[in-house]
Amino acid sequence: MKKQYSVRTKLIVAFVIMALVPVGLLAFLNGRTAQQALADDANQALFAVASQTADSVDNFVRANLTAIETEAGLPALKTYLSLAPAERTGSEVEAETQALLEALTRKDQAHVSSYALLDSEGIVVADTVTGDVGLDKSDRDYFQVFREAESDDLAYVSPILVTPATNEAALYFSSPVTAPSGDLLGVLRVRYSAEVLQQLLVDKNDQAGPGSFGVLFDEDHIHLAHGIEPEVNFIPIVRFDPQTTADLIAAQRLPDLPDEELFIMQLDDLE
Repeated sequence: MKKQYSVRTKLIVAFVIMALVPVGLLAFLNGRTAQQALADDANQALFAVASQTADSVDNFVRANLTAIETEAGLPALKTYLSLAPAERTGSEVEAETQALLEALTRKDQAHVSSYALLDSEGIVVADTVTGDVGLDKSDRDYFQVFREAESDDLAYVSPILVTPATNEAALYFSSPVTAPSGDLLGVLRVRYSAEVLQQLLVDKNDQAGPGSFGVLFDEDHIHLAHGIEPEVNFIPIVRFDPQTTADLIAAQRLPDLPDEELFIMQLDDLE
């Protein structure tokens, strides 16, 4: 009887083990499947929010290109630029033009830092930053793009540019002011603080899950906006050769800083 019990026990144990092996394998496979499903869901959520964030940036740019084009057609600006310089000073049209520029800045007081009107030579003839009136801006891309007679551009947006004197970053929208004949009378320009892009990313924080955030780079791998660490903005994630660094600083795409402050990640760190 004892021997029969022992054999029976072994058979039961063997049966249980044989049953547990496929159950355990199924649990393992289910676990892997569940993990993959969770990873897929997370990736889809990240992609969806990344797409929404990209759309927000694109919509901001498109809306402002449309706005500056419309604003450049305002009659008061055409009238003012049509006057001879001597006729503008102290005129009612001059006061109306200045008031108009001031009103336009109020559409986004947190991020619009200046509205300016340039004449056909690129001289600032009106600006909400009054100290800039009289300055020659003819070398700026936002003016040059409309200077050629064959240009049919209606509006322009610049890259993010860093002002050398202050290391403040901004982007510019501009549009030509034209006479009925089509001749260029001047250019209307608005300057936005690059902080506006930072805010667009911050607004998307945590939308793909707790702790999620976005980072915006330009084509040179320079941070333009960071959802949680804005202090890295306008710092590249790779080290450039000295000539490339100098060219980017000269083009106002990088702040003029020592290398130890400019580069936060060395190529050697990635090896």
